[in-house]
Amino acid sequence: LFQENMFIGHSKLLSLFFVIFSSILCTACIGEYAGADEERIAKIFTIKDKSKSQIYIYRPSHLYGSWIKKRVWIDGKSVGDIVSGSFTVTEVKPGYHVVSTRSEFGNNHILVRTKKGNNYFVKQNIKYGVFSSGSGIRLMKPNYAKKIIKDLDLIADTNDESYDIDKNQIEKELRWFIDTPYYNVPNFININKSKIKPSPYYKYLYIGNGNIVIDQEPSVGERIPEGGTIILYLG
Repeated sequence: LFQENMFIGHSKLLSLFFVIFSSILCTACIGEYAGADEERIAKIFTIKDKSKSQIYIYRPSHLYGSWIKKRVWIDGKSVGDIVSGSFTVTEVKPGYHVVSTRSEFGNNHILVRTKKGNNYFVKQNIKYGVFSSGSGIRLMKPNYAKKIIKDLDLIADTNDESYDIDKNQIEKELRWFIDTPYYNVPNFININKSKIKPSPYYKYLYIGNGNIVIDQEPSVGERIPEGGTIILYLG
């Protein structure tokens, strides 16, 4: 009888410990969530401004590392702390964008080229680390990502510049990974096609039948990797 009471006592202690430990984990994994209406609109995947693009960053629900927050950035601007079962969505101009995530030793980056009127989906995953957990990111196919995001919670934007990271540092780290130089996009608007000289750093794609550039993509001042294409619309 004494041994049976001891077993019951130990079982209660273990149950109590499990409840406390689970509560701590759940508290740690709580993020700043957006409102229900904002989340509903985000899951329709509609872009209000058709001249812009949207980048979704999401992390599926998982067990290992579910309590760990990992911050994500787009072009150095913090867009939220991703946790298990959550996502963010950010409107951006068409062109090249660097998506970054906090990892074990610094940050990991990928380069995403967006086109106006399109959505792009980046998956964040937690990885085993040496001293702490790291995280990776990769571009996913839209149809697959949309099905996952339907069951996730929308994280609110941080809107806190103190969390932002320096763009020069991002470019330096990105070059370390892919060793690709970047160049500022010049202004070609209102220039005659015959006046545009070939560039050794990027290519041109002309669209339209006129001789004068009336629009361009990416926009003036954006960064383009070596070998990239500048689209020039003629009229």
